[in-house]
Amino acid sequence: MTDINADTFRQAVTAFLQAQFEKKSDKQHKALDKAREAGDSAAIANLEAEIADIRDKYARDNWMDEAANRLAKQLNFGTHISKGIHPDAKGDNVTFSNPPDLPDTLIGSQTIGDLMLDANGNAAALPLAAFFDWPVTDSLHIRDVIQQHPELAQPALAADQQTAAAYLQIFQTTLSGDMTAPQTHERNKQILWPVGSLDEDAYHCLVPLYPSALTHHVKNTLDDLRWSDTNKTARSNRYKANAEQQPYVTLDNLAVLQLGGAKPQNISQLMSKQGGRNYLLPSLPPTYHSDGYPGLTRNGTTLFNKSLYRHCSLLFCGLSEVVKNPRNNVDVREYRTKLVEKLVLRVLDVAKHHRNDHPAGWTRQFEELDEMQVFWLDPHRGTLDGESDYENRDEEDWRTPIKKDFAAWAVARLQTLCKEQAQDFADAEIRYWRKFFIDGINTLARQNEEVWT
Repeated sequence: MTDINADTFRQAVTAFLQAQFEKKSDKQHKALDKAREAGDSAAIANLEAEIADIRDKYARDNWMDEAANRLAKQLNFGTHISKGIHPDAKGDNVTFSNPPDLPDTLIGSQTIGDLMLDANGNAAALPLAAFFDWPVTDSLHIRDVIQQHPELAQPALAADQQTAAAYLQIFQTTLSGDMTAPQTHERNKQILWPVGSLDEDAYHCLVPLYPSALTHHVKNTLDDLRWSDTNKTARSNRYKANAEQQPYVTLDNLAVLQLGGAKPQNISQLMSKQGGRNYLLPSLPPTYHSDGYPGLTRNGTTLFNKSLYRHCSLLFCGLSEVVKNPRNNVDVREYRTKLVEKLVLRVLDVAKHHRNDHPAGWTRQFEELDEMQVFWLDPHRGTLDGESDYENRDEEDWRTPIKKDFAAWAVARLQTLCKEQAQDFADAEIRYWRKFFIDGINTLARQNEEVWT
């Protein structure tokens, strides 16, 4: 429900015209005061005449006639402008209205509830843009009332309602733009987006425009954060021992794109207000953070892979030194036992991470993974719909194959590290080491039942 009426809108129009009159006649008023102090009757008469002309210019009916019939033809309005792409581009601007919603992870012009309206064209016609931007209430501008509540706007535009209706129609067309036959320009960029098959040779021609209303909002927001009195005070107090310390905002990695050179007013009204400066936020790919645990390869069949070996490489280096050591005393055997225990615990820790930190069914993306290892690493997959193949987990002896896989993997790695001691890995030694690893996992698995059930 609107909180305005025709009188509110009429007062806003009157206030705008009065403000324009005062601004344009300020010089004459100051001169008039001096002329009166000096008693210069001729100057007083001339200045009063000039002020009267200005007052007549900003009388409602006169100014509205000029605005509708001359100024409106010299400006192009829009939230997305053509000249932001190239200063010589003469394509149409577009006013973004009723855009589709975006996902929560994206932002765009539709993220801002109240987009400002930009304008470019003849700078002498910019008072019309100021008229449209003049506030009626805290949340509505004159342009909003013209477009959303024309029945309230029309009576204030002219004494004659037929004339007022014509003005209203012109203003609405000016604000919304004529999109019945939009025009682009050779300076605008074009993107040909293929539709259908290549044989059809069919494309959509996309013409990107500069979202000046969005970039203007971004610049104002960041400037308020950086240069507000509160933020500046907090920054200046950081080295003052007795001053109250408050958090303050700093903005790093902020680039500036300058549009329009020394004359940003040639680009648009909003560009002129921001001095042609447009802030660019960092546009970088996401940083990958590893969880520190070895993973599975996409087409891999087992957890016992090279990645797991690298995760346990220091322990394997220690074991290889044991193999290479010609002595076989108590100290060496105890050291070997400790290394195997640490190796088993490290592998169980990796399994615990996969079982606890991933959702049920996470192994679906690893279609080649051995079924026994699916039972081990994804214990709740059988509870999901469509996973009946894994419902019989409790009936399967999946632990024995896991132990054998672990032992075979560990022995194979030791063989690779101890190529010069190949004679130490005859069949008997291989069986010994496999049993040694299986005994280790049997012992420690009982102490870590949550990883082995």
